Amino acid sequence: MNEFDVLRKAFPEQEPPAPEVAEAARRRLVDRPRESFARTGWLGTVITAATALVAVAGLGGALLMGRSGALPAPPATTTAPRVTTAAEVLIALAVQQEKNEKVSGKYFRVRSLQVTTGKYTRRTIIESWMPMKPGVASWFGWVDLQHPAPVVNKMSFGDVPPGYYLTGETPLSAEQIAALPTDPAVLRKTLSTPGLTGANQDYSVFSAAGRLLFEMPSPPKLRGATLRVLAALPGTRIRAGVKDPIGRTGTEISITPPRTTMLALSTTYIIDPTSGRLLSSTTHGPKTGSTVVLESGWTDAKPTPPSTHIR
Repeated sequence: MNEFDVLRKAFPEQEPPAPEVAEAARRRLVDRPRESFARTGWLGTVITAATALVAVAGLGGALLMGRSGALPAPPATTTAPRVTTAAEVLIALAVQQEKNEKVSGKYFRVRSLQVTTGKYTRRTIIESWMPMKPGVASWFGWVDLQHPAPVVNKMSFGDVPPGYYLTGETPLSAEQIAALPTDPAVLRKTLSTPGLTGANQDYSVFSAAGRLLFEMPSPPKLRGATLRVLAALPGTRIRAGVKDPIGRTGTEISITPPRTTMLALSTTYIIDPTSGRLLSSTTHGPKTGSTVVLESGWTDAKPTPPSTHIR
């Protein structure tokens, strides 16, 4: 189910008032004493008769009692439109994500396009190969699209994707990531930063959850739990039909950053509504930067210098 299915369920078509309800309302209006119309003269001048029928019929059975004292005709039943929340959309995405259970390969490879804007725009393709088993070398490759000379080297600590640090100072291994809790409430505590409270803590959890969805080899159930954590954060917002920096359409997820955020930075994610996978992450600030996920997944292929192809 995508976000459009959720919207259809949230806004069902309404049934019109029953004929007998409309007729009873009409009789009640016609039989009212003239002086009552004088007291409420707006009824005949501000709104039309048709509108009046609908309005009165919606007030309930008390106004529809006839002169005979018979029981009123039952009012037409309506269901109030229910606003589709960010939580509903994110949980639907989580269900899609959890269906993909394939986890196998020697390396978790992420190929991404880094776009930095400001006085100068820089576009770089980066690839990382993080091993499944400890003791195996990690690899890091990059190519600046303005000066194509792709390289691939053994990964240094400076090259380790920030997501692997999650909320601590020591990077996690693939095995440690796979062992993270899949209960959303427990996972949220794991993603929390000690010492933070309120909006600052919510934003910290939002950022850590995004790293789990993007840079790290999170198993499907962990990615689903991560989306559920995002769904539970107060202030999470969604926008459907948003394009990422290379034109792919997805669902944007954002949260209002606290005022104490350094340099007024904020982050938005765009997620594929069909697969639940992250398409891009954008940090807004003095220098806006985006990370566009081109490919991600487990592979047995040997690390090689990245190509310059974006698609």
